[in-house]
Amino acid sequence: MAKRTRKPKPKSFGELVAEACERMGVSHSELARRLGVSQSRVPEILRSPSLTEALLERCAVALGLEIDVRLVKRRKG
Repeated sequence: MAKRTRKPKPKSFGELVAEACERMGVSHSELARRLGVSQSRVPEILRSPSLTEALLERCAVALGLEIDVRLVKRRKG
């Protein structure tokens, strides 16, 4: 019987923002400054399972990034 590989769990927008910050060397305090929020708010944002579109856009702009959402055909299996 063929062994099934588990598909990785899709990442939340907060996780994607956190990864972008890490890659870019942007600290929580710097992200807070760029977003105009308190430093204590940043972990809440990054842990959020569902960022609003507006907040995601603010994070992208603060990091100098664009949002690229794609829908692709699922693979069978």
